[in-house]
Amino acid sequence: MIINLTPHDITITTGTKTLTVKPSGLARCEETSEEIKVVEDWIPVFRATYGKISGLPEPKENTIYVVSARVAQALKETNPERTDVMIPSKTLRDSEGNIIGCTGLSIV
Repeated sequence: MIINLTPHDITITTGTKTLTVKPSGLARCEETSEEIKVVEDWIPVFRATYGKISGLPEPKENTIYVVSARVAQALKETNPERTDVMIPSKTLRDSEGNIIGCTGLSIV
């Protein structure tokens, strides 16, 4: 079972098979940022730090949770053994460059 914890439909296409997974919850993480420098004399550059994750269920047998890259990165830093949490991988784009799907999932 694949559970989509992002705010968008996820369409996975491989060969002749396509699966669209609708959102069913939302996983988020706290974010703080610190200004570390200024470029071009006016553009601030920040270093983001990700904290507590909310909306991510505990592992469940035969279940994959698809989250945003930001949530996956935060989880990697705090709980790297969670191999049930993944992000869309190898995005597919339409002729205007909009993301229309992916060809698989990745563990961060």
